[in-house]
Amino acid sequence: MTSQHIVTGMLLVAATVGIHGIGTLVVFWTLFRTRMHTLRHFGFIHNTIVLMSVIVALMAVHLTEVVCWASFYSHERLFPDFTTSLYFSIASYTTVGYGDVVIRDKGWRLLGGVEALAASVPDTNGVVFVPAFVGLGAPHWDPHASGMLIGLGRGTQPGHIARAALEAIAFQVADVLEAVKSETGAFTALRVDGGASVNNLLLQFQADVLGVPVARPQVTETTALGAAYLAGLATGFWPNPDALRTSRSDDARFEPKMSAEERTARRARWHKAVERVRGWNA
Repeated sequence: MTSQHIVTGMLLVAATVGIHGIGTLVVFWTLFRTRMHTLRHFGFIHNTIVLMSVIVALMAVHLTEVVCWASFYSHERLFPDFTTSLYFSIASYTTVGYGDVVIRDKGWRLLGGVEALAASVPDTNGVVFVPAFVGLGAPHWDPHASGMLIGLGRGTQPGHIARAALEAIAFQVADVLEAVKSETGAFTALRVDGGASVNNLLLQFQADVLGVPVARPQVTETTALGAAYLAGLATGFWPNPDALRTSRSDDARFEPKMSAEERTARRARWHKAVERVRGWNA
């Protein structure tokens, strides 16, 4: 894993949180100047300092999350060194999450809801969704790529689009893991967590396109759990990190059901769509 990849990934993280920061700036500026009349007697400099503090705090939260995930991966010995762990953490943050973002922010508020919609059809009917809203992250690294929804026809239904959005998450995870596997070797299973992991259809498809089992823990909010683990270790509640390994238990395990031929064909179609979006905004 090269330092260029790490720097590029960090720049993508900074760009992502920068967008969040600009949105926060607009919201708070409007709030302060038009609604919170009690603050109007403060000067422009004071209000600007308050707004910048909010943005800095937001960026710190996101960057801290990336580093914490990298520390977790390194501690669990999922990757051979911290550099590889950091690379995977950056890749997950900048790439995998965008499909989840469009599901939540563009109308499908709950992953449970989109699962029912996606399950209403047996497949995507040829629809492919590439959520490259701020370019492509790992392992493609193309800041000029654009998002795309392709394969629409007269028979396309909302369920086909919903299913394509979920499959895009799984395809992106598969692409990242292929890059990691080239550095670390093959893996026998994938452990998942977070909000998207409650979606059974997504996890089954993830197992299918990877060809390995996918395990979901009983506690899916691993970020919060990791903070609790760190606090427990610091206070002596757990004697050492090894004591934490026995506390993990799986809620569900999804075994691959897709044939190798179909898996290869589905991923080839995905990569064909990815190639179409590359350099679009150059």
